[in-house]
Amino acid sequence: MATAAKEEGKAPEPKNLNSKSTTDIIGGLTMATVVVTRNYQITLPKDVREELGISIGDKMVSDIDENGYIRIKKLDKSPVDAAFGMWKGMKETGVEFQNRLRKGWERKHV
Repeated sequence: MATAAKEEGKAPEPKNLNSKSTTDIIGGLTMATVVVTRNYQITLPKDVREELGISIGDKMVSDIDENGYIRIKKLDKSPVDAAFGMWKGMKETGVEFQNRLRKGWERKHV
């Protein structure tokens, strides 16, 4: 059914949220309503947490998109873990790479 809607250029059917929280249908999307506490915290509805595999202690990153919507994404790895080993197999060390970049910048901005 979602494929037919996609082919016709219609918005996909909203995902059915089964949480006890209030839900609103806005622009064809089903959204759970959350409340901001006095400490500026929110609780993600259970069905959202389960769908995304979010557990206690998980790291999240948030930003605001060009339309003013808040986006929250679960980090799969810590930035340190993601960067670990990135220089393995490189022909130059990190310091050599940094020096090469600086020399290139100096040539452009002298």
